[in-house]
Amino acid sequence: MTAGLLGDDYRPGQMTYDLRRLRLNGLIRRPPRSNRYILTEDGIRIAIFYTKSTTGCPSHSPPPTNPKHHPNYEPR
Repeated sequence: MTAGLLGDDYRPGQMTYDLRRLRLNGLIRRPPRSNRYILTEDGIRIAIFYTKSTTGCPSHSPPPTNPKHHPNYEPR
């Protein structure tokens, strides 16, 4: 599953390292006697922030070269 998302060279050792770093930074937690991980409140906040900051935000475009093509152009 992760190989399709992250590439074929993503090894189990790398996954272990990444999960450990997320856990030590308080972004995920592992319930006792489980192989699952759960996002913490901080992890959810950061995931939402990165999702919103990388999608749906218009990029800063350069000013138009011809003002007649600007959407707010009104002839005088």
